[in-house]
Amino acid sequence: QLHYRILKFFYPNWEILSAEECAKIATQIPAVKKHIETLTKNRLAPRFFKLANRYNSVFQIIGDLVDKVKSYEDFEQLIQDDSRLNQEIRYAYDKRFERGKARLKKLALLSVISFLLSKIAVALAIEIPLETNVFNNFSLFNTGLNIAFPPFLMFLVVMFIKMPGPRNEESAVSAVRDVLSENQEKKYAVETPKKRKLFAEIIVQTSYAITIVVVFYFLWKILMFINFNPANIAIFVFFVSMVAATGVKIHNRSQDLNLEQKKASVFSFIIDLISMPFVTIGKWILAGLAEFNPLVIAINLIIEAPFQVFIEFLENFRSFIKSKKEELT
Repeated sequence: QLHYRILKFFYPNWEILSAEECAKIATQIPAVKKHIETLTKNRLAPRFFKLANRYNSVFQIIGDLVDKVKSYEDFEQLIQDDSRLNQEIRYAYDKRFERGKARLKKLALLSVISFLLSKIAVALAIEIPLETNVFNNFSLFNTGLNIAFPPFLMFLVVMFIKMPGPRNEESAVSAVRDVLSENQEKKYAVETPKKRKLFAEIIVQTSYAITIVVVFYFLWKILMFINFNPANIAIFVFFVSMVAATGVKIHNRSQDLNLEQKKASVFSFIIDLISMPFVTIGKWILAGLAEFNPLVIAINLIIEAPFQVFIEFLENFRSFIKSKKEELT
């Protein structure tokens, strides 16, 4: 879809080309395809995505306003009425906020449950047999800790993930009004990465590599101190990395409506410094698992589908109880 959109920039009349134009363009298609692939891999593409992702909620709210009116004339009247416009923008924002909040709770609960079930499955299938038959040092405490820690860590992570605060609603109203205003041209700035000198780049990359080594070294020492074997440690790192990467994804989803720039602090920098090695590994793992479609299907069937059925049952049962209660009034 992205390639097709870019293609139409090169050939705006793509859908109504004449036979002569088709014959001429046909010889250019291989070169155009190669050029489009180069464009999508441009180093600035993530920066454009970051900018678009930050302001997508503004245009989604405008889309909600458009869907609500019956005609172009109604939309023009809405824009001219400041009080009504503010009210409709807030209403659209609140609906999206509540929808995002419900989605965040669902993602959080599903993540904790999935990590708990998958950790139990890995312990039974891999960890316990290895400890019993290969290392000959099965420990109920270590196995229990290895099973409980990833879902507990996931629970702690999602507990600290919050939706945007009250000030964000005012920012959303102001941003939507700026876009809809005919008298004010809205400009968006793409932040380009600062090009570091070779020496500075070497220092930064080396420092990051040292950070990774130090973090995993201390983790190794702590886990060895409580008698974890190499298999325990590998599985522990595997699941903690997945928790870290999943936590970042959930946090990013919770910020879909956020227009406020988060201020960096020393504490957040330290947390990022410690967690980034795990996030990086978790990102690789999730990317690899995403390619393995049978596993994704199995997870959906085993975890998400029963959960959806259970939620639907609760909602139907609650409606049934409510109707019975209303019959008594």
